[in-house]
Amino acid sequence: MIQGVWNSKAEMDEMARSKRPPKKDTTQQYVNGMIIETERINGDSIPIAVGFNTGEGDDLVFKFQVTKRPALVCGDRYELRYNVRNRDTILYLYSKEKDSIKVIEYVKTLQKFPRFDHSQIIWQK
Repeated sequence: MIQGVWNSKAEMDEMARSKRPPKKDTTQQYVNGMIIETERINGDSIPIAVGFNTGEGDDLVFKFQVTKRPALVCGDRYELRYNVRNRDTILYLYSKEKDSIKVIEYVKTLQKFPRFDHSQIIWQK
């Protein structure tokens, strides 16, 4: 259900509307994309590759939390939840900022992250 490549719904909507990539707002860093590979689950945790709007990336380790509303939690800053509506899954990333909680909605853009076999490259001079 959560396997796949996820991108910010707001950015995807903006690209669909304007037909070009959204302008980068680097005044505040936020996660604008995630790659969730469920085969990487290890016990009660899963590393999730995240991309930030600044162009940087990282692996964040999320732990499964069993409550009334299941969630994945990363430290005390991030919480990842999902909702299924009309057979569409939407992810919500809650991030604790200085004095507030920011919520970003994500849509699945690919079911699986494509892997590139670098051994097949033939370099020419």
